[in-house]
Amino acid sequence: AIPNEQDPVGNGFRYPIQISNGGIAFSGAPKGENMNDTYRRRVIRQSLSQIIATATSTWIMRRRFGSRMIEVPFMVLRDSPAFLERYVIEAITRQEKRVTGVRTDFKLIPEEGRIDISVSYTIIRIGSADTMTYPWYLNEAA
Repeated sequence: AIPNEQDPVGNGFRYPIQISNGGIAFSGAPKGENMNDTYRRRVIRQSLSQIIATATSTWIMRRRFGSRMIEVPFMVLRDSPAFLERYVIEAITRQEKRVTGVRTDFKLIPEEGRIDISVSYTIIRIGSADTMTYPWYLNEAA
């Protein structure tokens, strides 16, 4: 187990970014004994959503941050979603050290221009499995 004072859940930006009291809202992570498992799950889900939604090379100071999902055209996904699966798992395992055993499942919804990405993982700190679904829209108008 990780000692409470070394807990990797920090005080980063909320995702999606929110404005509060005229400034950017931070996650406001409680430390030590005040950190509960529900809050921990929420922060990790925010992190995973941010990783999936960000294209690599868009953050100036962290060029490898994000995923390569944008590189996979929709037509290829109909034939083989293996590219997308590899890109999502690679991005999460490289950047989110609080989770292990990452698995993905995809549901293509071409009439809505959307792919539902289900990510299953185990949170290392609490040894508990969790799942999140991220709707990835193929065009900005959706």
